[in-house]
Amino acid sequence: MSKLKLAHAATFKTEVKIPVPAGEPLAVEFEFVWKNRPALAELGDKLNDTSISESEVISDIVKSWGFDDELNAENISYLLNEYPQSGVAIIDAYYLAYTDAREKN
Repeated sequence: MSKLKLAHAATFKTEVKIPVPAGEPLAVEFEFVWKNRPALAELGDKLNDTSISESEVISDIVKSWGFDDELNAENISYLLNEYPQSGVAIIDAYYLAYTDAREKN
């Protein structure tokens, strides 16, 4: 039986399904930054702040991704522009990882 450890990894990996127009969503592994409760609340504030871009929020929570292209601000912006629903998919997967963890514990 697995036991919860108070000291946890600084990151976690999960699959994000990137919506592709006229096709099946593309499953891509993302490595996300672990955030505690106050940091999650701050992230929620950022999401509600219209002066902060979706790209900035994603840069804050993503450590690495499964694309061949380097993870950087330019490529995040390109992804968001070319696949308009990708930002929602990434942020939803991030929060869902916390929700799933809560439901399993």
